[in-house]
Amino acid sequence: GILAKFDFERPDILLFNPDMPNTDTDVLLSTIMASPRLQNMIVVLICSGEPDAIEEYCHQMNLHGYYMTDAGLDGIVDYLNQFCE
Repeated sequence: GILAKFDFERPDILLFNPDMPNTDTDVLLSTIMASPRLQNMIVVLICSGEPDAIEEYCHQMNLHGYYMTDAGLDGIVDYLNQFCE
């Protein structure tokens, strides 16, 4: 259902928490990144943890970036603005 929603709404940016329960993160992100209809959507992980591992995961999945929430969300708007310029 989530892919149908994206296809209908066509969001510019997806902020994705990879720790969401009951979600096969790898399959969902692979499907999103492979979809021609969603190719212009920016996908950014919002997460905490080990930055090197998260960066490697983003490269493996061809994601656009990640935002570490360990220090809070105060800088997320500035971070996301880089994708909209």
